[in-house]
Parts: sequence; C-alpha cells; structure tokens
Amino acid sequence: MSIIELNEHPQNYAGQQVTVPGYLLGGPEPIAVVTEPGIEYKYEKLASECLSIVNFGELDGELGTELDGKFVEVTGIFYRGTDSYGISFTSCGLTGLDIGGDPINNIRVVSKGDK
Repeated sequence: MSIIELNEHPQNYAGQQVTVPGYLLGGPEPIAVVTEPGIEYKYEKLASECLSIVNFGELDGELGTELDGKFVEVTGIFYRGTDSYGISFTSCGLTGLDIGGDPINNIRVVSKGDK
C-alpha cells in the first residue's frame, strides 16, 4: 500500500489495517511517514505524500530521534480524519495511521532493496 494511494482513495481504506513504506519524520513534531526525504519542506506535496502517525506511544522521544529519516514500513489503522486525536502539529492534513501506542512492533526499518 502506498501513501499516495491511501490519500487519493481514503474512503476505500478507512478503518483498515495497512502497512505503508516511507521515510519517518520522527519528531518531536511532526511525527509522520512521507514518500521522500525532505518532503516536510515541500508543503505543496504534503497533503498527498504524507500520513500523520497518531497514538504513537514512545515515538516522540529517543526512539523517534533514532528512527528519524530512516526508510521504514509502518503498520496501523488508517484514518481519513485524525482530528479526533486532538490538535496536530503536522502539516500532513487529516489522514493518518494509528499505531496503537506501539512503535516497536508497528514500525520496522527496511532497506529499499527489501521492497
């Protein structure tokens, strides 16, 4: 599943568990997965090529710093609207993945050669 596909057709995946590849923006804010490194500076692409990570548990600390910028696979429940999680400091728009507060088991570092 790709970030772009989820954002183009959110109604098809809402509430489903999905796994997406991308580069982690590990915080402290925003915490998200994006299609390419440095995309946080390309605001025109954020709505389609970025997913917020919500209910992220310990990812806003040392683990987030360790994983920041790494190519990962993130598994979580896809939400069309993450506004129910409260104020978001990410510029991804409203779509996101709820990883159930468990980044250790729901974020896996991969090499691009594994795909």
